[in-house]
Amino acid sequence: MISEDELKKYANEPYLRWVRVSDGGDQQNSDEAQLEYAKFWADARKMIHVADVVSPNLSGSLPGNRPDMVAILKRADERGDFRFVISQRIDRATRGGADHLFWFEHELKRRGIRLLVPGDGLPEGVSFQNTLRAAKADAAQETAISTGQRTAQGSQYALNGRRVSPHSHTPFACHRLYCRADGTPSYVIVDKRNGIQEKRSWPELTLIDTYVQIGGGQVGHYRKQKAELVFLVPGDPYERETVNMIFRLRYIEGMSARKLIQHLNGLGRPAPRGGKWSPGQVESIWMNEDYTGRGIANRKSGARYFRRHKNGPQKVELDDKVITTAKRIPSTLRPKEDWFEGEEPYMADFLEDEEVLFIAAEQQKRHWDRRLDPTWKPKNKKKYLVSPYILHPLLTAKQDREILVGSRSGRPGQSIRHYRHKRGNRECEKGGIYGRMFNADALEKAVVQVLQEILGDWPELEERLLAHVNQQIKLAGQQDETLRTKREKREAIREQLLLFVRTLTPKTQADLAPEIQRLEAERDALDWEIEAITKQHSAANVDPIQVVSSLKEKILNLSDEVGTLPPKALKDVLAALTAKLEADMETKEVAFTFHLPAWMATETAKNGLAAMCMGTSSQSSTGAHTHHDPTLYIRLGEGTCRYSYPKHQAVDCKCSRNPKVAA
Repeated sequence: MISEDELKKYANEPYLRWVRVSDGGDQQNSDEAQLEYAKFWADARKMIHVADVVSPNLSGSLPGNRPDMVAILKRADERGDFRFVISQRIDRATRGGADHLFWFEHELKRRGIRLLVPGDGLPEGVSFQNTLRAAKADAAQETAISTGQRTAQGSQYALNGRRVSPHSHTPFACHRLYCRADGTPSYVIVDKRNGIQEKRSWPELTLIDTYVQIGGGQVGHYRKQKAELVFLVPGDPYERETVNMIFRLRYIEGMSARKLIQHLNGLGRPAPRGGKWSPGQVESIWMNEDYTGRGIANRKSGARYFRRHKNGPQKVELDDKVITTAKRIPSTLRPKEDWFEGEEPYMADFLEDEEVLFIAAEQQKRHWDRRLDPTWKPKNKKKYLVSPYILHPLLTAKQDREILVGSRSGRPGQSIRHYRHKRGNRECEKGGIYGRMFNADALEKAVVQVLQEILGDWPELEERLLAHVNQQIKLAGQQDETLRTKREKREAIREQLLLFVRTLTPKTQADLAPEIQRLEAERDALDWEIEAITKQHSAANVDPIQVVSSLKEKILNLSDEVGTLPPKALKDVLAALTAKLEADMETKEVAFTFHLPAWMATETAKNGLAAMCMGTSSQSSTGAHTHHDPTLYIRLGEGTCRYSYPKHQAVDCKCSRNPKVAA
């Protein structure tokens, strides 16, 4: 029976239903059941339903991976159209413990919203109610911990008895063979790699049954019986031929991943999920011990509480920061004594060449021995604090506007710097345009030289700069009334925001959150406009001849020094002065356009050479907007750069300017 006080408290109050399901593939319709429970409870109290936040297949044990909580808080900030959040029980809200529950409740209360968990039957408005909620939250976390411990123990026991496969996924060109408890083969499960599984007889491979649907993920997949044993067996003959080819080309001919995928794509052999091969796909195949007849488990672990171990469940010790912020627990390499190795008798002859099998097994062992060496350090892909590629990220591809990245090729100590397209590794086709590279040394030298030449070409530029400064002075004289109006408008917005803060209750503040955000955005825009007008206004009191003369000296000095600037300063100068640097992946021509941002006419005269390096910094709010408004440019020059390949000489690149550039 619902009391009158309870009806008065909740009647006509807007609410949001919040549902979380740990396993979206269990087909238990838990999400629908939770939604129905919340609806029944709220309808009985005459509450108004606003929206639902439903999260299937989402663990509650990782506080850092809760997009559902983020969505609720975001809706509260943007719309503020609900006062209550209803979750059936605390364990549906979180399994991260009392501190996570109270953090979320605190964030809701800051927005004038309360969390209700009617399924737990906790009393409200009584002493120690938070203590009871904390006990429920910690109990939910303890349930997750004990479940993790039992799961790790049972999984290891099943692994020892071969009732669980060492492989989390069926490898390419393989099927899973299911056997009776005495080892007699029964049938195979064929993974079609599109969400569908097929059950086929062994060894005839006659179709028996089909599971799930395309794109269905793991929902409805075949569930292994407890007493069944599982092994890997060779799969599709064409795919098996592809794997044998990869192993032979890698371990006998020493082919690199790039060359190997070019070869496979050139032959038209589809990748595991269709389409073209990538370096990561071929590497995952040649490093997989399954093809050599060995199944390795327990090598890595991303467990939250307990992980499998031969001596019983092993507790996982994690840093507090990882526990509270990680979207997933990072996978770590375990000591070799923790590994579990199971034989794959049906895979012993998968690799048809015995020499390939022997070399592959030795190379794989050497790889993991090196990884387990405490002195081994992975290759640092971010070893340069300042990128040595001064044209990154300015250089883009004409075909798709993708930024070209820097890379090296060649033998150690003799490697050559290049700019290349990212798709060159993903789509390695022999003769494909995205595999072409641009010699970095030659291109950078040519671009810096042509920029130096343009900056030194003063006579034509002087006339255009003088016209620009005079125009700014003329505009500055017309800004007094505009500046006054914008300042008055900004002051009115400030007073309105202060009034909201001083007088509104938390409930009304939540209702007016969208309006407050709109006013704050309008105030920020006015701040920038006032700053820009103020700078223009200050130009009304300067001598245009003096400004251009000062700027002339700075630009000519930059022209002399640009070739000797350190990489960081040179990158900043190029970022400020480059309007376009576009590489044609087909012809390997590079088109360039340089401009002088209009704000430099004032900033450089006051601050000197440092102002020329502000294009990518936050030192000037005006400069930050330069790349978004082409009317604030003063054109300097444009043209193209072309490579040449003289015999017995290093590659060369020369840039030529177009005869005329409009101001």
